[in-house]
Amino acid sequence: MTARPDDQDNPYIAALPALVTMRERADELRVAPHYSAQERSLRPVERRFALMRLSRVFIPAPRHIRFAEGLDMLLYSGYEGRNPSGMGFAARAGKIARLRQAGTLLAPRPSSGSGGAGNGFLIGAPGMGKTRTIEHSLRRYPQVCDHPGLPRQICWMKLECPSRGSIRSLCIQFFDELSRLVGNTDYRALYGHRKASEDTLMSDMALAASFHGLGILVIDEIQHIGRISGEEHGLMTFLTQLTNQLGIPVVFIGTLSVLPQVQRTARMARRSVGPACALWEPRRDDPDWRSLLEEVWRYQWTEKVNPLTEELAATFYDCTGGIIDLMIKLYLSVQLRLIYRSEIRGSTHEEIITPEFVRRVADADFAPIKPMVEALCLGDRTKLARFDDLHSFDRGFRESLSQLFDQPLRAQITAPPIDLSILPAPEGDAYQMIWAKLSNDGLGEEIILQLIDTVRAEGLDAEQDLLGFFARISELKKKRKGRKAPAEKPDTAAMEACDLRRLVAEAAESGLTPLEAIRGAGLTGIWLEAA
Repeated sequence: MTARPDDQDNPYIAALPALVTMRERADELRVAPHYSAQERSLRPVERRFALMRLSRVFIPAPRHIRFAEGLDMLLYSGYEGRNPSGMGFAARAGKIARLRQAGTLLAPRPSSGSGGAGNGFLIGAPGMGKTRTIEHSLRRYPQVCDHPGLPRQICWMKLECPSRGSIRSLCIQFFDELSRLVGNTDYRALYGHRKASEDTLMSDMALAASFHGLGILVIDEIQHIGRISGEEHGLMTFLTQLTNQLGIPVVFIGTLSVLPQVQRTARMARRSVGPACALWEPRRDDPDWRSLLEEVWRYQWTEKVNPLTEELAATFYDCTGGIIDLMIKLYLSVQLRLIYRSEIRGSTHEEIITPEFVRRVADADFAPIKPMVEALCLGDRTKLARFDDLHSFDRGFRESLSQLFDQPLRAQITAPPIDLSILPAPEGDAYQMIWAKLSNDGLGEEIILQLIDTVRAEGLDAEQDLLGFFARISELKKKRKGRKAPAEKPDTAAMEACDLRRLVAEAAESGLTPLEAIRGAGLTGIWLEAA
């Protein structure tokens, strides 16, 4: 590691960690969960749990490393013009307070001495690792630092652009996060009251950011700004004025849909060039892609080693469009389904990864984003701009995995062996999905097979009509629940003489009311006490 020669002259910069080489930065960004080839011999349920580590893998590519270093440059350059130990710092702070009081803190004017501070942009298709790159890059910096005689320094803050692009919502989010970081001041109560205008909120946010020496402000999901007509200009102007007037760098992260807005706005276009500015195009099926796939491929929990062939590599690219996040999700789902299927069907079904099986899993799990994958493979920016994020897909993918992952399999583990000649096991992924759902509902293996066989005997096939097949099974389940055994009548003669159930039964036989029978047994005192 190397240090800057002027570190000690600026407390804000001195609080930052030393600079690192490209190799050291790659090691910092990399997330490599534990893995051992010996885990292949674990039980299927243990291998499924171990497989979940795959979702944490992050392998930095050259562009991740370049952008991370650009982020460092942006942070340092922003602090160069804001030295709290410098002669002009107090005068500058007083000027900012006066401008805030006059309501002109963010008014357009020649920029102050920001020491070269600028903005950053990271724009790319969903799932390219933009947010994770930012988060892993910022992780090396302390978020807060304390200095004698100075307010607590906030090195960085990451906010998410409100879904409606609301200026007020962004300011309130800033105050909440600042309150959490500072710890002893409720900035939302101080500045975020309902009657405050947007201009006042923006000025107060700028003042608080300057007061605490905010090093860099990251705004994620910036494409949301363009969703409300009329607010794009106001919010973008405000955020860029933080840099122009106060020297606070702002980094915008967004999908390709925000690119036309950046190019259309001259002020934004000028700032979209720099060390922390990048446009991440979809990956091509090239050696870099293969190298990343090979690194991920070693996280394999199938019983036998599945080598990565050229055909498999090409299939993974075709099914994911080169998106690393989708590649990892697909690889996880393929292994999970193989391990689950082998446990259900027995050791006769080997856990072999084939191109055909990969495509079947992709068709099942990636159907909602198939148009995006096709656009990625074609490199069609116009079509890609229609896809703002993968959040809805991620929710659906997690639900799909939970149906496979949360299988108790209690019936299979505890039930005695079944004669498969009498109760043949259903074949095909559709039947396995039905089996998984019914097993998760608590049905035993024999009942599940009876239900499936009954519906198959009616001429339905789950592989051809999964929804219709399952609907028929649901009807049969309801009928089974409707056939309740008659309740067993209690033996009142065997009960104690003072048992109310016996007294009520004897009263019915003798023609007395229940109260008369209770009085006859000398138990009326309890009613008087209750009264």
